[in-house]
Amino acid sequence: EKPSKPMQLDIKKVSFNNARISRVAGYTNGSKDSIELANVNIGAQDIRPGQPGKLNLSAEIKLLNQGPDTNRQGALNATLAGDFMFSLTPELKPASVEGSLRFEITQATRAFQDFTALAAKLECKVLPTEIQRLALTFQKSGATLAELRGSGPLAAQTQEGKLKVEVLSLDRRVLNLAGAASGNDFGTTTINSTNQIELSSGGSAITATGRLDVARFQVTRQNQTTPTLDLRGDYSVTVNRKNSSALLKSFNLAATQDGRPLLDASLSSPMPISWGETSSAVGDAALNLTVTNLNLADWRAFAGDTAPEGMANATLKLVSQQAGKQLTFDLDSQVRNLSARVGTNQISGADVHLTARGRRIG
Repeated sequence: EKPSKPMQLDIKKVSFNNARISRVAGYTNGSKDSIELANVNIGAQDIRPGQPGKLNLSAEIKLLNQGPDTNRQGALNATLAGDFMFSLTPELKPASVEGSLRFEITQATRAFQDFTALAAKLECKVLPTEIQRLALTFQKSGATLAELRGSGPLAAQTQEGKLKVEVLSLDRRVLNLAGAASGNDFGTTTINSTNQIELSSGGSAITATGRLDVARFQVTRQNQTTPTLDLRGDYSVTVNRKNSSALLKSFNLAATQDGRPLLDASLSSPMPISWGETSSAVGDAALNLTVTNLNLADWRAFAGDTAPEGMANATLKLVSQQAGKQLTFDLDSQVRNLSARVGTNQISGADVHLTARGRRIG
């Protein structure tokens, strides 16, 4: 059969006005947690191939936590507004997009009070052959706090290109947006990352390389603060979606506490991973992980009622064989002077030595 003609589409205007969406969770004492989107407005104009169209949206956001956990109680009000210009190909696929979306917190109390005057702005300028700018910027009272950005040549039709993706100076003022709902405060944490992503073979092959730097990592939860860690890592990986396989070419991660080694992970040689029927003849590879003198009491805030104490050391070796079809692991761990609560039972002053070996085939 001959190819059919492209669909003919010409929509002058679509609008969705003054909508309200809410979710409420109640407690036995009559208090509640709620999130509400109010005055939701979405409008689109001139939706047709080869011609510029417009998209605009706006909403008010209201968050209220009244639950029994006093560390999470508080209220937050915010606004969301965006305007975009776009165009479509004859096949009705996106050809270009340019515009911005802004989220701004107008009022915040108690657990959310640090977010007052915090704003996030998404800006994009995407052309048929290039992402000129894709940036998410966080600001407070007009001052820039952190930025996530990407750019580089990318052909929309072939889904091939090379992108540079960066995370710049991401700190507690932004991280706490995610952590506040669970009562986490990221203290002195600062995150930076640089990544190169290449798409080829019609987007079926993806290669990514990058580096991660986490300085002065710290979390406060339930009035308990973790030790301060520094983490450094780098990686290189290729994913082949056609063959349902991946090749982890390199991976290194090191964490130090007060200048002394705490965690070290490294790859001996490229590690293949396959979740399909095909495989390539790549040699064995091993991922080695070592934990040195981990003080369990430092991490009580994340252990719930267990409240562990003791000094832990562990080594883990993960071996990939037969192009990732067979994975084996060998774990050796020790905890000296372990104390913990397990249900109604109490363990005190125990020395524990655990070894485990296993294999997955298929």
